[in-house]
Amino acid sequence: MRRPLFWLLIAFLIGLLLSLLLKLNKQASMLIMDSIVIIVLFVIVSLLAIIILVFRSNNSTWSLSYTFILLMCVSLITGTIYGLTRIESIGIERQIKDREIVSVVGVVNSVWHTPSYKGLLLKSEDDLYVQLRIYHDEHMNDEHKDDEIIYIIPGMVIDATGQYRAPSLKRNPGGFDEQRYFWLQGWDGKLITEYNQIEVIGTHEGVQYKLRGFVYNTKVYYQNIINSYMENREFAIVNALVLGDRGYIDFDTRDQIRNLGLAHLFALSGLHVGIIIVVMIFFADRLLFITRERAYVILLVLLPVYAILTGASPSVVRAVIMAMLMLIALLINKKGDVYTNLILAAFVIILFEPKLLLAAGFQLTFIITAGIVLFMPIIDYMLRKAHLSWPWLRNFVAITISAQILAFPLLVYYFQEFAWSVFISQFFILPIISFLILPAGIMLLMFGWIHPALTVIPGYILKHSASLMLSITDGFEFATRFVSSFPEISIWWVLIYFAGTVFMGYLLYYKRYHVKAIVINSLFLIVVIAYVFFPKLPTGELHITLIDVGQGDAIHIETPKGKHILIDGGGIPGSNYDIGKHVVLPYLNAIGVRHLDIVFLSHADYDHIQGLFAVLVEHSVGSLIYGYDDPRPIFQELKQLAERSGVELYQVTEGDKIIVDDIVFEILYPKINKSVLSSPNETSMVKLLTYYDVKVLFTGDIEAETEMLLYDTLYDLQVDILKVAHHGSRTSSTELFLQQVSPEYAAISVGKYNRFGHPNQQVLDNLHNIGAEIYRTDEQGAIHFQVSQNDVIVNTMLE
Repeated sequence: MRRPLFWLLIAFLIGLLLSLLLKLNKQASMLIMDSIVIIVLFVIVSLLAIIILVFRSNNSTWSLSYTFILLMCVSLITGTIYGLTRIESIGIERQIKDREIVSVVGVVNSVWHTPSYKGLLLKSEDDLYVQLRIYHDEHMNDEHKDDEIIYIIPGMVIDATGQYRAPSLKRNPGGFDEQRYFWLQGWDGKLITEYNQIEVIGTHEGVQYKLRGFVYNTKVYYQNIINSYMENREFAIVNALVLGDRGYIDFDTRDQIRNLGLAHLFALSGLHVGIIIVVMIFFADRLLFITRERAYVILLVLLPVYAILTGASPSVVRAVIMAMLMLIALLINKKGDVYTNLILAAFVIILFEPKLLLAAGFQLTFIITAGIVLFMPIIDYMLRKAHLSWPWLRNFVAITISAQILAFPLLVYYFQEFAWSVFISQFFILPIISFLILPAGIMLLMFGWIHPALTVIPGYILKHSASLMLSITDGFEFATRFVSSFPEISIWWVLIYFAGTVFMGYLLYYKRYHVKAIVINSLFLIVVIAYVFFPKLPTGELHITLIDVGQGDAIHIETPKGKHILIDGGGIPGSNYDIGKHVVLPYLNAIGVRHLDIVFLSHADYDHIQGLFAVLVEHSVGSLIYGYDDPRPIFQELKQLAERSGVELYQVTEGDKIIVDDIVFEILYPKINKSVLSSPNETSMVKLLTYYDVKVLFTGDIEAETEMLLYDTLYDLQVDILKVAHHGSRTSSTELFLQQVSPEYAAISVGKYNRFGHPNQQVLDNLHNIGAEIYRTDEQGAIHFQVSQNDVIVNTMLE
């Protein structure tokens, strides 16, 4: 068989993947030892069966085939057992309790920077890996921020006091699964602390930590050189492209890069390693008069050093391993096999960090490389047939398209979006990175090691190259709109896409004259790809979801005929965190909502209105319906944004009805002419949704005063579902009111560990006394009600 090592390593990785999936399943993890026993028995039976077949066969070819099958089985089982014995299960309970104030003593493993906080990874005395976050004080200037923490480097032993945060589960469709991410990173939790709560008490004497400290100081040395030549925004770009540290790129620039489809260029990979090789060989040939062979040997030493200096991310380690294998092949005059080199690089990385096999970054770097290797020759052939005579343009187009062919399903699966502008923006940005920034960056690293004064020329080139690049990306701002959003999809769709695409590559490469097979497979791929573009089909049932937006309200309603309605958008007062951008929009995208027919605003408090700004900017909205015309600036700004976006505005009052398909919204409160208000909460719109025999009451943040005003309206109403008012505050949900509406289900939208103590215990007691089933977003995440004409089924994100 061709490439036997390739297939053996594939079998090992499949076995390891099976073990990782078991570890992700908590219930399955309890059966790990039973699984090992079963696997061992399976191996013994397989070995006996294959040995018998081999000895009974007189055909040497068949004997070799059986032997290889045996080796494949052994490799598969070895990978499975390696994963089961090496990796701990997800969700292991720790002795430290969530939100507990603790002191942790340990050695600093790594230090990093983000636009909002400084991060430290601490290995504690009891072998817990804790992420320390020191959030920036917005009133502190940038220079002082860095001075506070620059002296903490890897290898220092520190005593840190702060609030421990256990990693949270995915709380909404489209949300971030922090527990899974921390498990993949090998972290046990995070500690929110401040500079004055950290004390340096010593230095670890281990060689590993001394090396980490040396590498960190070297990186800071180069960062200071780069920073001396340019402004902060240019520095952030150069620092990311040359040193692999993206932490200094501000959030707006990150979004711009992502929406232009350029994020992959900021992951150090084959492009960066290739430039190092070219620059080194150039200096060896033209200036140092070193033979190619000696240059290769020097590169075999320098490439791992560069990988370590830049953080040893999977993409750069993959590129370095493949480059080293290529250089070794050149030194011994052997032809290397790129497929075997690729899988060998994956094997080496996974051997040290098995959980990386499930990491999006790891998968993308190998899939993109495989796409280029597999499809670039095919696309180049097609372009030559199309009479595209310029080799440089042909290569550029072939690389760009081939890289995206296999990356597309993973981008859809992990990030639910794809930036079509990559096919244009990369044409302008890639040459700047390839011919200016990276060569100048490599020269700066080389000359800077001798003396900073020698870096003037590369520093000047880097400054103006980064400035040019940012000018182009700013000029391409219009192209950031060409981003398609997709619903959350099954892994099976990804696997089917890969199978169909790889088979198409095989047909085009080896069987290009089998037109019928190519046409059939092409039609199959068109159907597979079209699947994620199809709009969400109506379910024939009413769906109501309380999105977990923390201490706020955001409710999504899907009608039986596929109309979509949003009530409020959440928000965090006094915070720059945009709930609309980071929670509500990902939720809508994840469930396939591309147009909101109606957006209701219950009232203009920040925890209800703020998230709607992002929704109106980024999403298609038909109409915005409100009750009280609040004079507060935030509401007037929302109305102006709606008008600019072409959204129809409607003000409703008590007695109005809005009919959507088979659903009726009856406005019970407020009256437009109501002028005397004791609280902004009393301006909340109260709506009664009726769907056949099912009634749902949405109360906003009304308090006892409004509940009394609604006494006659709600007399003996008996609703099926009640959205509990004001997050379960003691000022609402009086016993009399709850007895009137007598809900079967009570849903409370409330933030975990909120400072108000919501929901109030008396409110919970009142709900229990009337026999209501209580659901809370702080404990159960998003709450979903599936409503038929006479029945309600409840599901929660956190069971």
